[in-house]
Amino acid sequence: MSSSTSQPTFVEVGTTVEEYLSRQDWRVQANANQGYSLGGLILNVSGKVIANYWLNHVYTPEIGAAHREGDFHIHDLDMLCGYCAGWSLRLLLAEGFNGVENRVEAKPPKHLSSAIGQMVNFLGTLQNEWAGAQAFSSFDTYLAPLVRKDNLSYSQVKQCVQELIYNLNVPSRWGGQTVFSNLTFDWVCPEDLREQIPIIAGEELPFCYGDLQAEMDMLNRAFIEVMTEGDAKGRVFTFPVPTYNITPDFPWNNPNTDLLFEMTAKFGLPYFQGFINSDLQPNMVRSMCLFPEENIFFKENKQIAKTTIHQLFTDYKTNQLDNEWWQSKPNLSVLSLNPQSGKLEWVKVTHFLQITDNKLVSILSKDGKLMRLSSQHLVAILTKKGIETKKAEKVEIGDFILVVKDASAALNQTEPTEIDKLDLSNDRIEWLRNSDFAVVPVTSVNVELLGYQQEFYDIELEKNHYFVHSDGNISHNCCRLQLDLRELLKRGNGLFGSSEQTGSLGVVTINCARLGYVYQGDEQSLLSALDRLLELAKNSLEIKRKAVQQWMDSGLYPYTKRYLGTLRNHFSTIGVNGINEMIRNFTQDAHDITSDWGHQLALRLLDYIRDKMVVFQEETGHLYNLEATPAEGTTYRFAREDKKRYPDILQAGTSAQPYYTNSSQLPVGFTDDPFKALEYQDELQSKYTGGTIMHLYMNERISSAKACKTLVRKVLERFRLPYLTITPTFSICPIHGYLSGEHPFCPRCDEELLIKKTKQETKYD
Repeated sequence: MSSSTSQPTFVEVGTTVEEYLSRQDWRVQANANQGYSLGGLILNVSGKVIANYWLNHVYTPEIGAAHREGDFHIHDLDMLCGYCAGWSLRLLLAEGFNGVENRVEAKPPKHLSSAIGQMVNFLGTLQNEWAGAQAFSSFDTYLAPLVRKDNLSYSQVKQCVQELIYNLNVPSRWGGQTVFSNLTFDWVCPEDLREQIPIIAGEELPFCYGDLQAEMDMLNRAFIEVMTEGDAKGRVFTFPVPTYNITPDFPWNNPNTDLLFEMTAKFGLPYFQGFINSDLQPNMVRSMCLFPEENIFFKENKQIAKTTIHQLFTDYKTNQLDNEWWQSKPNLSVLSLNPQSGKLEWVKVTHFLQITDNKLVSILSKDGKLMRLSSQHLVAILTKKGIETKKAEKVEIGDFILVVKDASAALNQTEPTEIDKLDLSNDRIEWLRNSDFAVVPVTSVNVELLGYQQEFYDIELEKNHYFVHSDGNISHNCCRLQLDLRELLKRGNGLFGSSEQTGSLGVVTINCARLGYVYQGDEQSLLSALDRLLELAKNSLEIKRKAVQQWMDSGLYPYTKRYLGTLRNHFSTIGVNGINEMIRNFTQDAHDITSDWGHQLALRLLDYIRDKMVVFQEETGHLYNLEATPAEGTTYRFAREDKKRYPDILQAGTSAQPYYTNSSQLPVGFTDDPFKALEYQDELQSKYTGGTIMHLYMNERISSAKACKTLVRKVLERFRLPYLTITPTFSICPIHGYLSGEHPFCPRCDEELLIKKTKQETKYD
């Protein structure tokens, strides 16, 4: 990695150690998962060295200065790695924990107990190669076959789950930390997995995932009971953070559901991912494919041919990565459109995808060509803005789809023929004239609901992502993501989770409060300054992506290389902090985020950042998302840095301990009414495409599981926010355990001491 400065870097050893020992360094409190310990000291000292390496030898001086001066914060500088990752539990169960040279290897697990052991080892090992959360999706769906296979009793299942939870809460990770883990629960088997046959240790089982609801119920009950019981002293388990998918068919009236909301009312542990009224949709990638008989051009060893997508899959798939994804043989290429140049070129195929869907979309164009696609497959459309994509089921009559001008000419790289003109600018017309594709209008679109699950196939390309099929039609290839693929993609699974094989490479948080102070009353200047910070943030994330990929390729993260291999599906994340204080300073305290004017300013700011991220994605070819950053120590760092530079800046907290309100959240203590908070936050929360969560704070535990269930259901049905958690206030006494509400001293201990004192006084009267 090339150095951005030739100056040597010095770290004051004595001061560094003493600041930690005396707890004066803000980094001691920067991570809620890191305790004060010898391991924490070692991590803190090494972290300063690593942070200076990033800032002085990897990032440019301008990026380093922006971080040091508090314009933005680059998270996890003390780690020479990426931020968070979601892993495929299905892949681990299918292949086992192995594949790294000179390290102990395990075959695919045959029993639930061995699967649990491999999961613990996997998450713990991968945590050492990432700075943040490690996640598995569909925990209950994928483990249910192991319960059925061995005919396990409930007590046996609960014992295995208890071992998982206890082991994930041991502070075994670097710096004396526990593994920051997240598990997502389906609760009911996802529709696209119901007809799939589980495979355990290479053996197909005589049932489908959809037959295992009883086993899923056992796993869910066991997890909830262990988490609700807490540890030996009744203390709450911090990990794994559970996320529950609330779909339209979620069984609200179910014994397990009552247990779930009893746990929520007591501890507030679960995160609820809403698929009822938000714009999230589960498992969208498994529906982004072509009908088996769709034709496709391909080339191998300079020989060009045409075949069906099904036959291409059959002939050229190699290693099966999981139930849906396969690697491709080398030297296989397909004809692809470069969206920048408008030219066709041969591009390498990297993976195949095989899925099922119960919808078939048939699109007929004016030239008589017919495309048959799954409902979510992306179709290339030409608009005045250029080449864009639409889901197949959203294509309309009159849309202009892309076709090869002259297939024989394109295949042999000869000059293209004439193209029809659209109502476009002269520059755009000239670009089209010199391109290798033409456009034709759509004459009919038919969406057919099938009475069965139809197989569909797709390919993943090394670049470009537009390929030629159906005798000249051009559409978009799939990406290896389990995400809601839109102009801005959703990372999936909330603040501390990630969908399979994706996550976040790095996070940069913008100090919005400072912008509001420096550019009081001048929104255009504020946005111009924000532009500069966003550009710097993008550059820092691109530099980090290149560096981490290079280190992965060289073997620095051996297990990540084995189970992930590429960062192509990981997001670059930009977050915001202190929007409430930005509004207060911008208006000299005339407004905050709770006023209508302040609310609208916050929305404009978030929309501006979202639009900028679309530009970043087009420029870089990499995924970007907007996160409501859990700022933790960063919010205090920003406030301290600003107080030194701008003594009269408006802040939250006290003069001794100032802070900024997280992301675009309401001021602390603004309201105790959860529905009032939701009315203010719903539209804002929906703007985030990465991690975000709406905390509904309660002064004490909710009175009953029924009341908690009613609250969550009403919220998810009435509001559009994607993620929700209930946060009751409770205390833990070392002697008496769980206490509802906030108690500086245990009332039961006080009562016992009072009785004891009264008895002593009576004795001496």
